[in-house]
Amino acid sequence: MLTATALIAATVLAPADKIDLTHTYKKGDKAAFAFEIKGDENGQDVGMSIEWQRTVGNSPRKGVYDIKVDASEMQMFMNGQEMPGEALGVQAMEIDGHGLPTNIAMDGGPSMLISIAQMFTFLPSKTVEIGEKFEFNQKYDTYSLKGKGTLKSAKAVNGSPAFQIKYSCEFMPGEEDPATIDFTAVFDAKSKVLLEAKGEADTDDGVFHMQIKNKKK
Repeated sequence: MLTATALIAATVLAPADKIDLTHTYKKGDKAAFAFEIKGDENGQDVGMSIEWQRTVGNSPRKGVYDIKVDASEMQMFMNGQEMPGEALGVQAMEIDGHGLPTNIAMDGGPSMLISIAQMFTFLPSKTVEIGEKFEFNQKYDTYSLKGKGTLKSAKAVNGSPAFQIKYSCEFMPGEEDPATIDFTAVFDAKSKVLLEAKGEADTDDGVFHMQIKNKKK
């Protein structure tokens, strides 16, 4: 019989472990998330939140996946007052093998919010050892994301092994001013699905705190 210590050890990744940090999207895969962002924008206390379910569809070309997004109405707040939200409903999105959207429309709407939240699911598509640092530089038509990540072990989530990645990156949305984003993301070690992430974005408009949670973890 396993002792309590052995059981814990069996569900925590050891420093010598190597993990293939590659998404394995399959048609029909579903995941549900809740995303929240709060901060001080030009002296105004603002916040936005949205929930959605993501369903993986076909792969129209190698390394690219069609995603169906079924979202709730985006909630907006300013100085403690709720503002009129905007509904997204069911929309299509395209992501690549890293989990990143292939296009981001910087229009301030719910689609943009979900696209930015999707960046928290980024994986470098390579095998990395626990404790190892890696770099990335992803370029797309409407934005680019570059920076560094460090793979760390994490406590088991609901009895399943998990891993943690600490990211420090620069988000450059087309002709808009770049933003520095630092965040920590926790993934299920087997499915590579994001469980939760927290971070901070430093922009010309202010500093924003962001959090995304898997609603079915």
